[in-house]
Amino acid sequence: MVKDGPPLEVMGVPDDVARVVIWLCSDEASFVNGNRASRRRWARHSLDVTLRSTKRSDRDERVQYAKFIITEPLAEERTDTKKDPPDVHSAMAYLDGNIIKGAFYVETHWFHKPTRFSPKQHTHDFDEVLAFMGGDPESPLELNGEVELWIEDERHMLTKSCLVYIPAGTRHCPMHIRRADRPIFHFSTGMTDKAYERGSETDS
Repeated sequence: MVKDGPPLEVMGVPDDVARVVIWLCSDEASFVNGNRASRRRWARHSLDVTLRSTKRSDRDERVQYAKFIITEPLAEERTDTKKDPPDVHSAMAYLDGNIIKGAFYVETHWFHKPTRFSPKQHTHDFDEVLAFMGGDPESPLELNGEVELWIEDERHMLTKSCLVYIPAGTRHCPMHIRRADRPIFHFSTGMTDKAYERGSETDS
């Protein structure tokens, strides 16, 4: 009769509790914040543990790969490069091979208002992709602004969220935000592991 009472239909013994206590005191359970332990009928000494936890090996991986989470913008390399103030332009996370060995270059920005300064026209020896994404969640495909971008001798007015592919050796810029009804997210990336200097110029 007593045997039929517990859900598993077996009686617990002190060793069952002791094994759980020993495990909970070990490194294997160092991040446990909730558990359910039971003694299975078909395996007298096995544990069935449900955890809201992370294994030690998982935590070690998070520590190992934390260096790959980039939050800082590019440190200033040139004091003579003119830039728009923070209420116009916010530099965001930046990555290249100087930050993580072997990484390719990625630069991210928010533009809040029309710009005065722009990168000078330049070329580089790698293909590059420029992205311009509208900041209105109700119409994400619309830029809700206008970006003037020069590619070689062509002037392009961008009004849609888009990617712009720049082949290696192609002259591009200046680039100006002409209108920003909503913030515009911009990033550029290319298959190179080094930052490159473009200088800046004032909108004429």
